[in-house]
Amino acid sequence: MIEVLQATGAYGVRGLVRATLISDRISCYSHVYDVFGREFCFKIVKFIARRAVVLALGGINDRTAAMALKNASFYIKRSVLPDPDDGEFYFCDLIGCGIVLVDEQNTAVAPSIAGINNHKITNVYNFGAGDLLEISDSDGEAFFVPFTRENFPPLKTVSQDNCASPNESINNSIIMTLNAFNWYRIDGTKKNTRQR
Repeated sequence: MIEVLQATGAYGVRGLVRATLISDRISCYSHVYDVFGREFCFKIVKFIARRAVVLALGGINDRTAAMALKNASFYIKRSVLPDPDDGEFYFCDLIGCGIVLVDEQNTAVAPSIAGINNHKITNVYNFGAGDLLEISDSDGEAFFVPFTRENFPPLKTVSQDNCASPNESINNSIIMTLNAFNWYRIDGTKKNTRQR
């Protein structure tokens, strides 16, 4: 499930709901789900601001019911989203992916050689300067890496045939360059800061 809007309160006395949009394409969907899996049909009544709307949700008919939804998140099913274009990703598809490191020749490096074990993408952020992937290991140590083509070359450039370890799988993984991994990793002895 993918979050597309969040209720912020009631609007008037007839059960309309104020909400903040998380998706730019909210008008493409006719149904949303709450965290409990309840389905709501909805209609945008009006835009209050760029990302603030007033909604009519099916089954919500008075102010009390609308206020009960305050801070509730609403979701759509991943299956209703169109397939992304080449080189595009949905953030929800990246979360949970493992990391396969490649060297300058686009050859996958065995995790034991690179010093990477069980690293996964745990979240995706954008603080205004581009997308950042949060990568964590099994011990909970995390670091951020900018999600760029230089750091994450296209998946089609690496095949299962040129993996350094025969047991290594690139399925459900994302390719990351070894240089980027070494530069952005933070472990008690190495910081990703530059000397002045």
